[in-house]
Amino acid sequence: VWIQAPHHRYLTAHDKGHMEARATWRKEWETFHVLKRSPKLESEFSKRIGYGDQVVFRSIHGKFIVAEKAGGSILNVNRSVPNVWETFTLVKP
Repeated sequence: VWIQAPHHRYLTAHDKGHMEARATWRKEWETFHVLKRSPKLESEFSKRIGYGDQVVFRSIHGKFIVAEKAGGSILNVNRSVPNVWETFTLVKP
């Protein structure tokens, strides 16, 4: 998927682990794989995704998006293994 900010710019996952929303294009570094967390095991993922599901976003570099400080700070893309701070809930717009 591509993640677009309100100002019509796309999130970019840099190989050094930081993110920014300045891209006006959608290429590899702006592409994220969305994986649904499985209720069975923390390390398992399932395929069907819908509103209310917990998901993680993996970058082209194989790292996961993290909401630093439990979401009270910035987003980075520098985690090798998804955990609580790397898990997001899909909400209906």
